[in-house]
Amino acid sequence: MVLFGGFSGPPLGDTWTWDGKDWTQVMPTTPPDPREGCGIATVGGHVVLLGGLDGAATFYDDTWFWDGMQWTSATTAGPSYRGLAAMSGP
Repeated sequence: MVLFGGFSGPPLGDTWTWDGKDWTQVMPTTPPDPREGCGIATVGGHVVLLGGLDGAATFYDDTWFWDGMQWTSATTAGPSYRGLAAMSGP
């Protein structure tokens, strides 16, 4: 399981993984910008992050993939800017 960002005053940009027993903070080299309210789902064995907002009414329309150690920005066009979106895998 992976957790990214959230809100604790300013939006957060940290990445944490859960192995069923412990949380571990991971320090990827190229994480998404700090944000809250992004959608995250597992699709086809991949973790996908979409959108979110920066805490100052700026919404993101980017898509990121998590491989277990690093975030990679997707180059494909996706849905328009949004925050507080929910996602679910098949």
